[in-house]
Amino acid sequence: MTRSLLPWVGVLLLGLAGFFGARYLSVPEEEVPHIGPALACNLSDGPCRHALPDGAMLTLTLTPRPVPLMQPVRVVVTIDRAGWRPLAGDITGLNMRMAPNRVRLEPAGPGRWEGETILPVCSQRRMHWQFALHLEGGGRSWRILDDFHTQR
Repeated sequence: MTRSLLPWVGVLLLGLAGFFGARYLSVPEEEVPHIGPALACNLSDGPCRHALPDGAMLTLTLTPRPVPLMQPVRVVVTIDRAGWRPLAGDITGLNMRMAPNRVRLEPAGPGRWEGETILPVCSQRRMHWQFALHLEGGGRSWRILDDFHTQR
């Protein structure tokens, strides 16, 4: 009977070692500073403007408005000074967990980047979202956070 329990005890010990090893030996992620949200700004109503640390102005726009569900939504980022580069945008549901929605931004002219996404239909009549724009500038990574909503 002792021999039949030995493999199970070994598996249990390996599982515990893996759990505690992953928990205590993992390297914490570096905190990425964020800018925003813009005061009294809701992307559902119009563009949001942000002052960047070096004084540059960034404008984030979603169109069309009102922001639709299950139709293309265009994301436009403009920055009035060189040295900044938006990488991507992540859209997260705030009042209901939704699948990840990443928007790739491509250069569309000097100081302008564009991307497109489609927002899914949700069981919530009014869905609240957050757009997290990831950008690089001044040798660092930054995040800009703005909210918006959709209505079905």
